[in-house]
Amino acid sequence: MRKVRLACAFIVAANCNIASSDALNASSHKRSEVMLAIETNMGIIQVELYPKAAPRTVANFINYVKDGFYSNTIIHRVVPGVLIQGGGYDEMLQIKPTRDPIKSESDNKLKNIRGTIAMARARGADTATSQFFINLKDNISLNWRGKTLPGY
Repeated sequence: MRKVRLACAFIVAANCNIASSDALNASSHKRSEVMLAIETNMGIIQVELYPKAAPRTVANFINYVKDGFYSNTIIHRVVPGVLIQGGGYDEMLQIKPTRDPIKSESDNKLKNIRGTIAMARARGADTATSQFFINLKDNISLNWRGKTLPGY
Protein backbone atom coordinates (compact mmCIF):
# COMPACT_ATOMS: atom_id res chain seq x y z
CA MET A 1 0.00 0.00 0.00
CA ARG A 2 2.59 2.52 -0.92
CA LYS A 3 -0.31 4.79 -1.88
CA VAL A 4 -4.01 4.59 -1.40
CA ARG A 5 -6.69 6.71 -3.00
CA LEU A 6 -9.07 8.16 -0.39
CA ALA A 7 -12.70 9.11 -0.58
CA CYS A 8 -12.12 11.84 1.99
CA ALA A 9 -8.93 13.34 3.29
CA PHE A 10 -9.36 15.06 6.66
CA ILE A 11 -9.90 13.98 10.23
CA VAL A 12 -8.73 15.30 13.56
CA ALA A 13 -6.95 13.17 16.16
CA ALA A 14 -9.25 10.21 16.64
CA ASN A 15 -9.52 6.59 17.67
CA CYS A 16 -9.53 4.32 14.65
CA ASN A 17 -10.31 0.80 13.52
CA ILE A 18 -9.75 -0.52 10.04
CA ALA A 19 -12.27 -2.89 8.54
CA SER A 20 -13.12 -4.33 5.16
CA SER A 21 -16.14 -5.69 3.41
CA ASP A 22 -15.07 -8.67 1.36
CA ALA A 23 -11.66 -7.25 0.55
CA LEU A 24 -9.64 -9.52 2.80
CA ASN A 25 -10.33 -12.86 1.18
CA ALA A 26 -7.42 -14.70 -0.39
CA SER A 27 -8.24 -13.61 -3.92
CA SER A 28 -8.22 -9.91 -3.03
CA HIS A 29 -4.43 -9.73 -3.48
CA LYS A 30 -4.86 -10.59 -7.15
CA ARG A 31 -7.43 -7.86 -7.84
CA SER A 32 -6.40 -4.46 -9.12
CA GLU A 33 -7.63 -2.74 -5.95
CA VAL A 34 -8.71 -3.53 -2.40
CA MET A 35 -11.23 -1.40 -0.54
CA LEU A 36 -10.98 -0.77 3.22
CA ALA A 37 -12.65 1.59 5.68
CA ILE A 38 -10.84 3.43 8.44
CA GLU A 39 -13.50 3.93 11.11
CA THR A 40 -12.81 6.80 13.49
CA ASN A 41 -14.84 8.60 16.12
CA MET A 42 -14.82 11.49 13.63
CA GLY A 43 -16.22 9.47 10.70
CA ILE A 44 -15.21 6.88 8.13
CA ILE A 45 -12.42 7.20 5.57
CA GLN A 46 -12.73 4.85 2.58
CA VAL A 47 -9.38 3.73 1.18
CA GLU A 48 -8.44 1.95 -2.00
CA LEU A 49 -5.21 -0.08 -2.01
CA TYR A 50 -3.25 -1.01 -5.13
CA PRO A 51 -1.66 -4.46 -4.76
CA LYS A 52 -0.35 -4.46 -8.34
CA ALA A 53 1.70 -1.31 -7.71
CA ALA A 54 2.77 -2.16 -4.15
CA PRO A 55 2.23 -5.87 -3.44
CA ARG A 56 4.41 -6.15 -0.31
CA THR A 57 3.03 -2.97 1.18
CA VAL A 58 -0.60 -3.92 0.59
CA ALA A 59 -0.03 -7.45 1.92
CA ASN A 60 1.65 -5.99 5.03
CA PHE A 61 -1.23 -3.56 5.66
CA ILE A 62 -3.87 -6.24 5.08
CA ASN A 63 -2.11 -8.63 7.47
CA TYR A 64 -2.24 -5.97 10.20
CA VAL A 65 -5.95 -5.46 9.43
CA LYS A 66 -6.68 -9.20 9.54
CA ASP A 67 -4.87 -9.47 12.87
CA GLY A 68 -7.03 -6.69 14.34
CA PHE A 69 -3.89 -4.65 14.98
CA TYR A 70 -5.50 -1.29 14.18
CA SER A 71 -8.43 -1.75 16.57
CA ASN A 72 -8.31 1.00 19.18
CA THR A 73 -5.25 2.66 17.71
CA ILE A 74 -5.22 6.43 17.41
CA ILE A 75 -4.38 9.12 14.90
CA HIS A 76 -1.38 10.33 16.91
CA ARG A 77 0.10 13.00 14.66
CA VAL A 78 -1.71 15.83 12.92
CA VAL A 79 0.17 18.42 10.90
CA PRO A 80 -2.66 20.78 9.89
CA GLY A 81 -2.99 21.10 6.15
CA VAL A 82 -0.12 18.64 5.56
CA LEU A 83 -0.83 15.12 6.88
CA ILE A 84 -2.30 12.95 9.60
CA GLN A 85 -0.57 9.82 10.92
CA GLY A 86 -1.79 6.74 12.76
CA GLY A 87 -1.40 3.03 13.18
CA GLY A 88 1.27 2.80 15.84
CA TYR A 89 -0.13 3.83 19.22
CA ASP A 90 -3.02 2.64 21.36
CA GLU A 91 -5.45 4.86 23.28
CA MET A 92 -3.01 5.09 26.21
CA LEU A 93 -0.30 6.43 23.85
CA GLN A 94 1.63 3.19 24.19
CA ILE A 95 3.45 2.08 21.06
CA LYS A 96 2.11 -1.21 19.75
CA PRO A 97 4.55 -4.03 18.98
CA THR A 98 4.89 -4.64 15.24
CA ARG A 99 6.19 -7.21 12.83
CA ASP A 100 9.50 -6.77 11.04
CA PRO A 101 9.77 -3.83 8.63
CA ILE A 102 9.06 -4.31 4.94
CA LYS A 103 11.13 -3.44 1.89
CA SER A 104 10.15 -0.06 0.47
CA GLU A 105 8.20 0.08 -2.77
CA SER A 106 8.26 3.87 -3.04
CA ASP A 107 9.93 3.67 -6.46
CA ASN A 108 6.62 2.46 -7.96
CA LYS A 109 5.72 5.89 -9.42
CA LEU A 110 2.77 6.46 -7.03
CA LYS A 111 2.88 10.00 -5.65
CA ASN A 112 2.16 11.62 -2.30
CA ILE A 113 -0.65 13.80 -3.55
CA ARG A 114 -3.64 15.10 -1.60
CA GLY A 115 -5.98 12.27 -0.71
CA THR A 116 -3.43 9.44 -0.76
CA ILE A 117 -2.11 7.28 2.03
CA ALA A 118 1.37 5.86 2.46
CA MET A 119 3.27 3.81 4.98
CA ALA A 120 5.20 5.92 7.46
CA ARG A 121 8.77 4.88 8.10
CA ALA A 122 11.82 5.79 10.16
CA ARG A 123 14.92 7.36 8.58
CA GLY A 124 15.93 4.27 6.62
CA ALA A 125 14.17 3.31 3.39
CA ASP A 126 13.14 -0.19 4.45
CA THR A 127 11.71 0.62 7.89
CA ALA A 128 7.90 0.76 7.42
CA THR A 129 5.86 -1.45 9.74
CA SER A 130 2.28 -0.53 10.73
CA GLN A 131 2.11 3.25 10.73
CA PHE A 132 0.54 5.13 7.84
CA PHE A 133 -0.10 8.74 6.94
CA ILE A 134 -2.75 10.47 4.88
CA ASN A 135 -1.66 13.39 2.72
CA LEU A 136 -3.81 16.49 3.18
CA LYS A 137 -1.95 18.30 0.39
CA ASP A 138 0.42 17.39 -2.43
CA ASN A 139 3.59 16.43 -0.51
CA ILE A 140 6.00 16.13 -3.43
CA SER A 141 9.00 16.25 -1.07
CA LEU A 142 7.90 12.81 0.19
CA ASN A 143 7.99 11.21 -3.28
CA TRP A 144 10.68 8.79 -4.40
CA ARG A 145 13.53 10.74 -6.04
CA GLY A 146 16.19 8.08 -6.28
CA LYS A 147 18.04 5.57 -4.14
CA THR A 148 19.46 8.25 -1.87
CA LEU A 149 16.04 9.96 -1.47
CA PRO A 150 13.73 6.93 -1.23
CA GLY A 151 10.47 8.68 -0.39
CA TYR A 152 7.50 7.13 1.40
